[in-house]
Amino acid sequence: MAQRDYVKKSTRKKSKAKSSNKSRKIPNILVVLVSLLVILFVAILYFVSSNNSNKPTPPIKKITEKPQFTLPSKPEERWTYLKELEKAENHQLSIQQQQIKQQQNQERQQILDHFINDSANMMTNPATQLNNWILQCGAFKDKDNAETAKAKLAMFGVTATIVNDKLYRVMVDGSYSKTEAESIKTRLESNGISDCILSPK
Repeated sequence: MAQRDYVKKSTRKKSKAKSSNKSRKIPNILVVLVSLLVILFVAILYFVSSNNSNKPTPPIKKITEKPQFTLPSKPEERWTYLKELEKAENHQLSIQQQQIKQQQNQERQQILDHFINDSANMMTNPATQLNNWILQCGAFKDKDNAETAKAKLAMFGVTATIVNDKLYRVMVDGSYSKTEAESIKTRLESNGISDCILSPK
């Protein structure tokens, strides 16, 4: 008969029993931990829900309309001299404006009459072929306007001078025959300067 080793078998059985006990202990510990977590979670949910329900809800504010404030009626003025003064000032201003307009109209009429007289003299003088025709390209009250007109003429190659006699007249330098003066006038008109007038010297 073969010999058996009982010592080794007993140690094997003991080691198997220990390992099975350990494997049984691990699931028991996990079950306990999971149950504790579930209980804790339920307790937290209960605590949170009970705190929300215990909070008092703020009362709803009722919006009431404010009473409308009405101003008292405007008091009547006791003194009328202020209105009378305003009317008098407005009347004086309108008279002054009318006088200024009349003065401007008279000055315009004088300028037009002067141009008409110059053109009438042109028609009566038979000196059409002689070199005694001049070009006037504007008459202004302000010297600055006359200077700008002179500068426009210079841009197109025509030299001019400013003559001061009540008005600042822009006169083209030199005297020309009627045909030369008309050719200069047409050249200026083609470039946008149409204020030039031919007149005899």
